[in-house]
Amino acid sequence: MENYCKNCGCNLKPTDAFCPECGKIANNNMCPNCNAKITKDTAFCPQCGMNLKGKNCPGCGKPVKANERYCENCGTNLNAPEKISKNSFFENNKIPLIIIATLVVVVAIIVAAVSLVPEDVGTQVTSVGSNRFEIPGDYAVDPSTIDVDYTGYNAVFSQGYSNDRGDIIYIGVMNVPPGVDGDEVVAAEGGVQKNMMGVSGYYSEESDIYTFAFADGAYLNVISASSPEILDKITYLG
Repeated sequence: MENYCKNCGCNLKPTDAFCPECGKIANNNMCPNCNAKITKDTAFCPQCGMNLKGKNCPGCGKPVKANERYCENCGTNLNAPEKISKNSFFENNKIPLIIIATLVVVVAIIVAAVSLVPEDVGTQVTSVGSNRFEIPGDYAVDPSTIDVDYTGYNAVFSQGYSNDRGDIIYIGVMNVPPGVDGDEVVAAEGGVQKNMMGVSGYYSEESDIYTFAFADGAYLNVISASSPEILDKITYLG
């Protein structure tokens, strides 16, 4: 009498206690799943319903032969590894969802913080009249603001700059008329005396325009910006 494994259909020797192919118990009179009594002609276990003539398709549940690669009913790959669901992954590895959520929030905060770090744009040197200034490297000259105005023997040079964020710098340089004290002219315009840009001058605020003015020998210098922080990034080079 032919002897075969009820689980995978592998041929068994009379001396086999277990199937050499799938490892199931080789007793033909017992269901390998629940040990219920069966006969060699039993196709499905009367107690647990296990398919004793072959395997059941994991896709549709229909019986399939032991040597089949694909289910004839639904086409499921019978040799594909079992997929692990997200829920079973978390359950099997005992990872609380609250920890996962916390890690996601922490990573998001770190990414946001990195994005807020100001980019190092370097510096550039620009000239207005005979004087030079070091300003942030991301500003470009606005050609429409370049102007030279002569009043008698005096000249007023002006030039404006802006960047992609809408920040503005405006620099004006004027020759001091002969016999005029430049420091007195700057002081008369008012403001708070302070050291900025490497020199001493007067700082003032008006209508969201922040200005620093100072005299240097034969020149008066007036630098305005759209924020006081921008003024702190400017250096007078003379």
